Amino acid sequence: MNKRSDLLLMFAVQVVMLMMTLPFLVPVHYWLLPTFWSEWLALFLGAMLVGLLGLSRYRTAQSFTPGMHLPLLSWLFLLGAIYAWLQPEWVSVPYAEHAELFAWYLCLAAALVWAGGVMRERLGLERVAVLTARAILIGALLMATTGLMQWLSWSAQLAPWVVNGIVAGRVTGNLAQPNLYANYLVLGMLAAAYLFRTGNLARYRFALCLLFLAPMLELSTSRSALLTLVGLFLFVLVWTWRNRDLSGDEHVFSAECLRRWLALMAGIVILVLVVGPVVAELRALWPGGIGERSGSVGRVLDVSSENASKTNLLRPLFWDKAWSMFLSAPWSGVGLGGFSWNFYNIDPRWITTPLYGTESNAHNVFMHLLAETGLPGVIWLLSLPIAVVVV
Repeated sequence: MNKRSDLLLMFAVQVVMLMMTLPFLVPVHYWLLPTFWSEWLALFLGAMLVGLLGLSRYRTAQSFTPGMHLPLLSWLFLLGAIYAWLQPEWVSVPYAEHAELFAWYLCLAAALVWAGGVMRERLGLERVAVLTARAILIGALLMATTGLMQWLSWSAQLAPWVVNGIVAGRVTGNLAQPNLYANYLVLGMLAAAYLFRTGNLARYRFALCLLFLAPMLELSTSRSALLTLVGLFLFVLVWTWRNRDLSGDEHVFSAECLRRWLALMAGIVILVLVVGPVVAELRALWPGGIGERSGSVGRVLDVSSENASKTNLLRPLFWDKAWSMFLSAPWSGVGLGGFSWNFYNIDPRWITTPLYGTESNAHNVFMHLLAETGLPGVIWLLSLPIAVVVV
C-alpha cells in the first residue's frame, strides 16, 4: 500500500461511520417527502464511499476494473433493479417513477455491498465490524437522546435540532417514525453487546448504554422492535444449538463462546421486559410526557383496547388486499407503487371497514412485494437472505 491509498481508505472509514449515524439524525421531514433530505445525504455519503474505495483500490492494484469481483448479493440487487426498470413496460402502473426510484435504491445497495467487501479485504472483517458497531452505538445514543427530549416535551424548544414530538403524540426520535426509531435503538443495543463481547467496551459503559437505550426503546411503544429482539434471541439460540459440539480449537465460535452470546442476548431481552412496567409508571412522575403510558411491552399485552382492536383489524385487511392483488396478477404483480392505486379497485368488499382513505403499504414486506411484483419479486426477495447465509 502507498500513503495516498492509505489516506483514501482512512477517509472512507470516516464516511462509513457518518453513514451509520448522520442521515438518521436529520430532523427535517417535510410531507409528502418524509425522508427526502436524509436520503439525499445518504446518497451523497454512499457515492463518496464508493468513489474513495474505488480510487484506493486502483492506487493499490493499478489494475482495478469496476465490473469485476462483485459479490453475489450485489448481482442480486442489480437483477432486482433491472426487473424494476422493466416492469412498467408490461404492467400498467400509475407512475413509473416509483419503479425507477426503487431501482436506483437497489443500485446503491449493490454498490454499498461491494464497498463493504472492499473494506473487509483491506481492513479485515473484525476491524470493519468494530468500527461499524461504534458508529451505530453512537448514533443510537444520540437518537435515544432526541427521543428523551420528545418524551419530556422539550423537543418544541429544541427545534429545529430535534423533531417536535408533541405534534406526533409519540416518541419517534429524529427519525420521525416510532418503529424505525425503535429498530435503530435495537441495533444500538446489539452494537453495544458486540463491542462488550469483543473487549472494545468496558463493562460499566456497556451497562450504562443498556440502561439508557432500553427505557428509550420502551417509550417508543413499538411492538415490531420487541419482535426483532425476540427473533435475534431465537437466532442465537439456534446458532448455539447447531454448534454445541464445537470446541475452541476446532472453530472460532466455540460452544462456550456461543453460550456467552446466548446468555447476553437473553439478558438484553429480560432487561427490556423488566423495564417495560417501570417505564409505564414514569408517566405518573412526569405527567407532561408524551406517548402511550403502556410502553412497548404493554402494547403487546393489551389486545383489548380500542386502538389495539383497530390495529388487529387493519393489518389483516391490508394483507387480504395484498393477496387479492396478487391473485389478480400472480406473474407480474400490480406494479411497483400500485398498491394504493389498486386498494379500492380490487376486491372492494372491505370498503366498509373503519379505514379513512386508501393505504399505500401492506405493512409486511413479503405481502407487499407479492402484491406489487408477483412471484418473481418474492423469489428475488427470498434469494437475498439465502445469498447472505450460503455464500
